[in-house]
Amino acid sequence: MKNEWIEIDFSRYTSIRIGAKHSVEVIHSLTPKENRQILGHGFNLLVAPSASHLAILGQEFSTIEELPHHLLRVGANLSGPRLFSYAKKHNLNGFEMLSHLPGSVGGLITMNAGMSLQQDGQLKRYEISQILEGIYTQQGFIHSCELEFDYRYSNIPDIIYYAVFRQEKGLDETLIKHFQAIRKRQPKEPSCGSAFKNPQGDFAGRLIESVNLKGVHYGDMCFSPQHANFLINCGRGTFEEADSLLKEAQRRVFQEYGISLEKEVVIIQ
Repeated sequence: MKNEWIEIDFSRYTSIRIGAKHSVEVIHSLTPKENRQILGHGFNLLVAPSASHLAILGQEFSTIEELPHHLLRVGANLSGPRLFSYAKKHNLNGFEMLSHLPGSVGGLITMNAGMSLQQDGQLKRYEISQILEGIYTQQGFIHSCELEFDYRYSNIPDIIYYAVFRQEKGLDETLIKHFQAIRKRQPKEPSCGSAFKNPQGDFAGRLIESVNLKGVHYGDMCFSPQHANFLINCGRGTFEEADSLLKEAQRRVFQEYGISLEKEVVIIQ
């Protein structure tokens, strides 16, 4: 099937409910595509009015396939919660965090999405790269050991079409309850999740609150009074308002602490 172009209204498509209408290419096959910005399901994106070369994967890449040697091949357009539902049905361990992580599998891998818990006095990270065997890109299969992953980071340069995960039995219901409790403490208003990555040894939300930006509005955008690291849309927020608040937080935190906050939200321009 040939690729096609559709119009997407990003004020409806993205979780933060910001954006104009843009022409977007729907990719239906593993054809070489240069300079394409893959949008996933729009859960951690802020799309600029000038954004271009936008693309999404078609439904052909939303499959789940059992492979030999206890492996699972998953289309990169499949949602995290749908993959979790499969894992729960088949009693698979390591997928628990996906119960409360929205977004496409490809997007979650690209940002090495995960959740953290305090356990035995230490902060333990549960990340999608920990269960990843490898990915399929235009170059073919790339084993996870050939890729670099860190906190909310990967060095994946190409479009992910499929991912291969390891299957181990033993779903942890306790972990699911912990992750559910974390999500319940997060704002319900439209947002793109965490605005900034946590600096080593600290929390972005604490830093933003300490420079008096918690609950502060600029237009219809606001750092949530519930959790300062969530930039929320309180009505008809714009890209410019969101971008201004993000930059103001970076400016104040650096001025006060010498810490450069790194955005977790992905700016598409």
